[in-house]
Amino acid sequence: MIKNGDFELGKFHSYWSTQGNCQLVRAEQFSGDYCARIEDDGSLLEQTIRDLKPNTSYALTAYVKSQYRKEPVFLGVKDFGGKEIISSADSTKYTKLTLVYRTGQENRSAKIYIRPSAGGICYVDDLSLTPFREGIQREVLFQAVESAGYAQLPKPPQNYMLPSAYTLVDNTESFINAFKSTTIQNIVLEDGIYINSSVVRAGAAHKIWSRNLGGALLKFGLELRGDGSEVHGLSFEGNGGETMIFIEEKNPNSKILDCYFNGNRTVGKAIEGRETSGLVVKRCVIRDFTEFGIFWQSYFPKYLYDSPEIPPIIEDCDISGIYQPVRGQMNGTGECGLWASTECTVNRVKITDTGWMGLWTGGNCNNALFSNITIDNCYKDDNHSVGIYVEHWTRDSIFQNLQIGPLSGASRPGHRMDIGITTEWDDPDIMPNPVLGQSNGANHNNIFENGQINSRLIGINLEDSENTTIRNIKFKNQRQYAIRDHDSNGTGYTTSLEKGSNDFKDIASGCIEYIQD
Repeated sequence: MIKNGDFELGKFHSYWSTQGNCQLVRAEQFSGDYCARIEDDGSLLEQTIRDLKPNTSYALTAYVKSQYRKEPVFLGVKDFGGKEIISSADSTKYTKLTLVYRTGQENRSAKIYIRPSAGGICYVDDLSLTPFREGIQREVLFQAVESAGYAQLPKPPQNYMLPSAYTLVDNTESFINAFKSTTIQNIVLEDGIYINSSVVRAGAAHKIWSRNLGGALLKFGLELRGDGSEVHGLSFEGNGGETMIFIEEKNPNSKILDCYFNGNRTVGKAIEGRETSGLVVKRCVIRDFTEFGIFWQSYFPKYLYDSPEIPPIIEDCDISGIYQPVRGQMNGTGECGLWASTECTVNRVKITDTGWMGLWTGGNCNNALFSNITIDNCYKDDNHSVGIYVEHWTRDSIFQNLQIGPLSGASRPGHRMDIGITTEWDDPDIMPNPVLGQSNGANHNNIFENGQINSRLIGINLEDSENTTIRNIKFKNQRQYAIRDHDSNGTGYTTSLEKGSNDFKDIASGCIEYIQD
């Protein structure tokens, strides 16, 4: 389809339009006898491709290299009925670039071009354009889960449509080159294994997809940059490091959808968001990390007052196996499935097998909604494992549709839960509450409603809590207290138990339903 794409005619001929300093040379070719050399800003090699079919995908491929490193070569396609797309590489060795685009409903042509960076020199050879068949999305098996009980279970990762135009990569070097580019791109990874020794930092707010759901496996982490980064359908496997996907502050509106994470017990976190505004994580499966499954919290002291313009949304996530080599050795600062530090909406999240707690809330977690939360098998080597840990500070939030502890039977190996929900006390060593008029306890004006708590010792442990509402909760198998309301700071008891709405019939013999101490 491309005329004289290998330049073996020995001249550009009328097929190619040139601007500036473009010439054919015989010393730097990728194959054959000739390649094109393009030099200086404003120089351009261009060809209009005709007789294309409307609404059809095509793959544009070229082999490019730079005279000097960090002088990128740009391959682009435009005028095909969609948004112009560009890919680049800055290696001094030939690199394969591939762009995939779909013509518009009535478009039968496209314009391709190659250009160097400002003041740069580049070489290009063996350009080709071929019809491209999109991959058939396949289902990836999702782990069977126990019946939902009082909470809806998360939905598995879902198939998706690829964008109409994108850069296609099929090896680690090509992906890293595209991901580091400062020109925003849609990047699609072919199925396969991608290996690198360190985290790769994005050059711009790219959107990346696995060509098939779960088919591209990255054995290294990514740092997202810019406003609006997206990751779709990738699998991640840890080989050491802190985080598989890291989002630094001032990089809002990141979306991570339909991904698989396996930390191999060598990586701390699956997802770490230091920028909280606009964070979206949906339909992700997370296994075997040592610190956190999903973590978002800005740096100190900002996290004490962080109110994101767009609160995070976390939906349909299945998180399991979050613990240290010795369970509990982080002493409450980690080994947690979901760490939520701001206003947010969390729905249909399942957390199992953690070393300290399932869900942690704090920082400036105000006006949050946690719904359809399933938590089981949170334990360490004493009697203080917790399903939901409400820390400094959590205010005006709703926790509803809860399934904490085993659905049936008592707490036992594989389904261990000591305390269903606990709230942090008025610790005199904690800094003063930033909200005037509130006590220094962690829990203020929160609602726990609709669910079942099946735990070994205590159902809900309130420490210096203010204006807590507990309603429509079924308590099972607690040995000490269903609800303990402890006041150490002298502010009094303000807990509201809606009369008759909570069910204590299945607590252990001798267990106290509600105590103030």
